[in-house]
Amino acid sequence: RPPTHHGPGVHRAAIVTPLPTTTMRTAPVQLDHHGPQASVTAASHAFDAAMHHRFVPHGSGVNFERTTSGRGREVISIDETGPNGYYESRDLEAWQIMLGTREYAIKAGWPRPFDSATLEEHPRLTILLCMSMAATDTKCIRPPRLATLPGHFRVSQIPGLRDTLWRKDAYCKTINDAISSATAAIGPWIRSGLMQHVIQCWRYPEEIAELREYFDAGGPMVIVKPSTRGEGRGIYTALTLDAIVAEGNDPASRVHGGGRVVQKMELSPALIQGRKFDLRCYVFITSMQPLRLYLWRDGLVRLAATKYNLSQIKGSEHRESWMTNTFINKAFANVNNLTLSFSQLTEELREQGVGGRKLWDDIHAAIVDTFLLGEVAMARYVHAKLAGRPCAQCFQLLGVDVLLDGNFKPSVIEVNGLPSMQLSHEKGAPVDTTQRYTRMKLQLLDNAIDMLTLNCTLPPGRVRNAVLELVPAAVPAGESGTEPPDSATLAYLVAAVCEQTHANGFTRLFPAAAQAETTGPRHLRAFLKWSAMEVRALTPTGVQPLLTNAAVVSTVLPKLELVAGLHRSRPH
Repeated sequence: RPPTHHGPGVHRAAIVTPLPTTTMRTAPVQLDHHGPQASVTAASHAFDAAMHHRFVPHGSGVNFERTTSGRGREVISIDETGPNGYYESRDLEAWQIMLGTREYAIKAGWPRPFDSATLEEHPRLTILLCMSMAATDTKCIRPPRLATLPGHFRVSQIPGLRDTLWRKDAYCKTINDAISSATAAIGPWIRSGLMQHVIQCWRYPEEIAELREYFDAGGPMVIVKPSTRGEGRGIYTALTLDAIVAEGNDPASRVHGGGRVVQKMELSPALIQGRKFDLRCYVFITSMQPLRLYLWRDGLVRLAATKYNLSQIKGSEHRESWMTNTFINKAFANVNNLTLSFSQLTEELREQGVGGRKLWDDIHAAIVDTFLLGEVAMARYVHAKLAGRPCAQCFQLLGVDVLLDGNFKPSVIEVNGLPSMQLSHEKGAPVDTTQRYTRMKLQLLDNAIDMLTLNCTLPPGRVRNAVLELVPAAVPAGESGTEPPDSATLAYLVAAVCEQTHANGFTRLFPAAAQAETTGPRHLRAFLKWSAMEVRALTPTGVQPLLTNAAVVSTVLPKLELVAGLHRSRPH
């Protein structure tokens, strides 16, 4: 899929010129469905009018006018650190290459937050890339502006995600609050199910009392991380609360922001060749409220530089044996020896007699559970900052880090909202697309851009026919006055059907059969029902309530599964 060679588009420039036309692109899979309900009825007329004039532009982020070419369309990139800042320098090149194959013009180094004047100056603007670690509403685009964006416009950060799951301290608070509240409302039995993929954590100094209880009860070693820093900086281990307090009081060790997150350390992790490892999974979210979540087919298995030795772990000593961060470990080993692909991991684990489908199903469940636990916190943000209206046009590519314990049970360590898309080549040298990680990142972005900009290769009428047959409220042929489903359900369903036609290397993790209302895990079903009640309670009188994840599982998922069945059963 990635281009075999690159022209001027690989260089950082204000405008990206198109790459050679020899780039090969695979045709998207099309859903060919003609059902008995395809005749024009009163219901289908109502559906057409609603879908084209009300739901699609602002309700689903779907535009039926997109084509395979971006010629004449523009992309703006904003870096919080300033024009041509750190994140643009690191990540923009990969976006430039894949958008360049579609002949988009990229305006890099944009000097100010996105506003009405920007859109007036650039009416063909299609994608806003927020190369920003700061809050989206202060550095890239402000929440009030989201409600008036044109239907074809996409924004690469989801408002509220940084305040709920992305920042380390926010992640810890969101997960703990969700589990504690659900346990109090439903019963103690649910806690173990919700905790099965969670690493116990505390915010320091806010939860110093809870930390004291942990250590007084004989709690084992913890790992301490700065709340807002990355690349392994400022991380150390501690056996006592006094050690954390002393480290925090040492001016020489203070880090930006001052806050810490303390996580219970997994003392007996799974090992490969005697070395600790974790998994960087690339997750693509096209809707957060409610959730549509996809996982890329490959990722990074990050290994420690030296063999794991529990007896050597003390403070920040010997980090190369217990940290898997590549930025840290490349000082101790060749970077080529610090990572594996998912397929290589599967082979390594097979030699140990473990792995298989169940392991990956468990990893998928761990990722999904993490984002479902964030539903109430996200709903609070949406109601407080977005007037109860989630951003249908916002998307985000995330790096979700997963650790396996000695029994190969996965837990999510953290969520990175701006994973590195940096390509592996020397400065000024051409991009080597034969290099595995470069190729993977280009393929990932290529597929993601397809899902964003080619959402409906399916003709609108074909989507209508499929959805009409699947939504009972709109199906009865020949009946007048039949109402289509509510706008939120219809918008979500249309977007999901369209996205699936271009998922290719992405697997949809939510909604999926594993969460079905009748067969999903008991704790998940109970949690989703509780979460839905909490979300509805936030809705002001007279405002249409948010579509909840519980409603997606009970109402939308069966229809999507039927679409998938029709897809598989028909020739293309």
